[in-house]
Amino acid sequence: MQTSAAFIASVLVLGALTPLACTQDFGIFEPSGASSSGTGGTGGTSVTTTTSTGGTGGATECVAGDACSDQNPCTTDKCDTASGKCDHDPVADGPSAGAMDTLKDCRAPECVGGALMQVPSNADVPDDGNVCTADTCDNGTPKITNLSTTTSCGANLYCDGKGACVGCTNDNQCDDPGECKFATCENTQCKTNNTPADDSCAGNNICDGKGNCVECLTANDCSGGQICVNNGCTTSCSTGVKDGSETDVDCGGSCPNCAVGKMCKGNGDCTTNLCTTLVCTAMPTCNDGVKNGTESDIDCGGSCPDCAVGKMCGGPNDCVSGICTGGLCAASAPTCTDAMMNGTETDIDCGGPACGPCGNTKKCVAGTDCLSLSCVNASCAPTQCSDGAKNGTETAVDCGGSCTKCILGKACLNDGDCLSGNCTQGTKICAP
Repeated sequence: MQTSAAFIASVLVLGALTPLACTQDFGIFEPSGASSSGTGGTGGTSVTTTTSTGGTGGATECVAGDACSDQNPCTTDKCDTASGKCDHDPVADGPSAGAMDTLKDCRAPECVGGALMQVPSNADVPDDGNVCTADTCDNGTPKITNLSTTTSCGANLYCDGKGACVGCTNDNQCDDPGECKFATCENTQCKTNNTPADDSCAGNNICDGKGNCVECLTANDCSGGQICVNNGCTTSCSTGVKDGSETDVDCGGSCPNCAVGKMCKGNGDCTTNLCTTLVCTAMPTCNDGVKNGTESDIDCGGSCPDCAVGKMCGGPNDCVSGICTGGLCAASAPTCTDAMMNGTETDIDCGGPACGPCGNTKKCVAGTDCLSLSCVNASCAPTQCSDGAKNGTETAVDCGGSCTKCILGKACLNDGDCLSGNCTQGTKICAP
């Protein structure tokens, strides 16, 4: 009987507590006196719903100083100390700076009636990283459009109209490979093909079927009883006469290469593989007294020793001084007496702020670069009364001094400089 009495007492206690449990704020049920309302919008997707808490009944939610944050960037959160409840007031409608934005999805976060919405944004354009598509927004929806087959997507590359960047879409997009060759577009790639043998090419020659333009393929392609040797028409390479394609007697062209001193048309005609001014020459050295090879001047520069001041150069590494100015090796520091136009000079050793003014016909940038103070078409010119510059004895531009008298308002030194005959003594200006 003792056990039965305890069981009955437990049931009575649980029955009394059950209504109380259903009104407590355990984060599952609505707090006493609270009301929940969802705020939606149009044109977008609601992400966060604003909840306002009011009423006078129920337990205390907050005290003064509590943040009352509901993690919603579209509400202002505070504690109403009078009621002990958290208030969540909607902020003004518009873009939300505190909300996470998924970039390039044609939508942007905005507050609408206290709710965070993802609204259409044509400025949030997607990017699929494909040069052959146009990425746009259509009322909040990303839109990808394939570009046409005429759209270039790189050097010798074109879009195929299906969103892919390929080598070509038609034969016309392939570069011309030159004589005795033609290009076709096959499987989006440019392919070089050889023109059939015997087709005509430059200079009344013919194609050899291997992509080369040659003089002959057989003796039938030659005239005057010549024979075809190495695709060149000739009598022979041992006749003691310069004939056929030879560049000198029995050498060059289709015959063996020529020795130093023999005539040539190109490096391939010479045993040294060096044809200079139509003559086979020896390989260059740094002491042959000739500007050749990689030299920037005679026997200096390039792969030879550095050049002295005044010698020609292609860059600072060609010069002993390490300074190449205007194609000539210069001294370590420009001077106004080094016989070179360098530094700030406008002509050789004159002009600019560092050197004295230049004489007539010398190069200039401004009148101050010239002795005449007159720079016309980038050249120093004699002083003139119509050169648009104040120079010579002029008191103002092209007037006063030895030029015509100045009008009112122009600078003067004495009455004779003015049409009015009155040069004010204080301001030195022509006056009535």
